[in-house]
Amino acid sequence: MESRLWPRFLPSNFNEAALGAGVNDVTTVTSTGSGRAFSLSLADVVRLSGSERAFPNTASRGGAGGSYWWLRTRGEGGAFPNPVWMIRDTGTFAGMFTSPGPTSNSGVRPALIIQQPSN
Repeated sequence: MESRLWPRFLPSNFNEAALGAGVNDVTTVTSTGSGRAFSLSLADVVRLSGSERAFPNTASRGGAGGSYWWLRTRGEGGAFPNPVWMIRDTGTFAGMFTSPGPTSNSGVRPALIIQQPSN
C-alpha cells in the first residue's frame, strides 16, 4: 500500500510546495477553550518531534505492540482512495495510505488538551 515513506526522524522537504497545505495544519490552544481529544496532523507531529519534546526520537512515535496510527492530514492522490498520512510502528512517517477503518493494529492515537485550573 505504501507509496511514500520517510525513514528519517523529520522530513527534509517539509514545505507547502512539496507536501501541500497540510504543513500549515498546526493545532493551537486557546485560553478560552475547553479540554478535548483530537487526531494529530503531520504538522503537529513535526512540531512535537525533537529534543525535549513529546517525541524526542523516532521510536517514541511508534505505536505499541507493532501498531501504527493515522494522522488527520490527507495524503496526496496516488492510486489509493482517501489517502492519509500515518506513523508506522517504527515511528517513521508514511504517506498515501488508504484509511479503511481501524484494524487490530491500526487506528487513531488521540491527543489531549487538558485545561489546568489556575491557582
